[in-house]
Amino acid sequence: METKPCESAVIERVFFRVSFKKLAALTVLMPLTSLLICFVTAMIFQNKEVNTTFCDVYNIIPSISAITGISPQRYIWRIGVALHCTPRLLITSVYYSYYVGLVINLESKVRKSYLRWVEVNYWLNVAENLSLIGVTYISNRENYPIHEKLFIVFMSSSLSYMLLNCIIFRWGNPIMSSQTRKSYLMKLFLLSAKLVCTVGLLYFFYRHRRFCEELGELPLPFVVISCFSFCEYCMATANMAYHATVVWDCPDECIIVGAPVLKTSASNPGKVASETNLPNTRRHEKSHEGFTITQRVDQLIEILHVHFESCELIGQIVHLVG
Repeated sequence: METKPCESAVIERVFFRVSFKKLAALTVLMPLTSLLICFVTAMIFQNKEVNTTFCDVYNIIPSISAITGISPQRYIWRIGVALHCTPRLLITSVYYSYYVGLVINLESKVRKSYLRWVEVNYWLNVAENLSLIGVTYISNRENYPIHEKLFIVFMSSSLSYMLLNCIIFRWGNPIMSSQTRKSYLMKLFLLSAKLVCTVGLLYFFYRHRRFCEELGELPLPFVVISCFSFCEYCMATANMAYHATVVWDCPDECIIVGAPVLKTSASNPGKVASETNLPNTRRHEKSHEGFTITQRVDQLIEILHVHFESCELIGQIVHLVG
């Protein structure tokens, strides 16, 4: 199979570099910060609007759908989700490569099965991300039936991903370091917390839709829908924290955007080493074929830069001799 140039290229010039750990943390903070801003502003300025339910039962804690479905909070929430969705898909791909790399820790007879489940895990993560976008941009006030169905897809794909991810993580790491174990135990804790919150959320949602219970009708000092909302916030926090555990799995990696100047060949590493040691001009001549016009212009600029430096050096020598 022929290797694509950018898959195994030697990077000479780095245009952009960012720590993957910082990117992952920022990705989690964007929806979390947006949600916090929506909650605070809605409770202060639109308290009655977000706490009134479909059957006129007054609420204490508004649901996430309520605070992100009104203006201007809906725009804040949508911006936060929009900014975080692309890095989320990138992190999904990084996790896929991370798990594929762990296949060397397994026996040959189980590797095929392991990789198949890694593939399933990847698509569950993608489904979770895409359904979150759908839930965000189709609010419960605009189209409740579709919003409800997208929320069900989000919940089922999210829980399935978290469960399968824990299994694959343990499967691919038969021997764990202290940091790997910490990441695994935190994943298990957050998965358990989300499962408990999901059970509570479904129970209180059923009671609210079935009975529309008022504050005085409950033995607890909460409205049923408020208990639903509390479980929803805990579940969302656990979900975000779960995705943040990637900072322990990839603590030292970074993302680099650079200019590849040399195509490598896995089948002939000696040739790569010899070409790397060639002078700058000679190296460009050998890798000239197959490059785009932009790459060729960049190469020409580099060659001219080398020649200009040589001319300046010769001029300084002549000046000193004179």
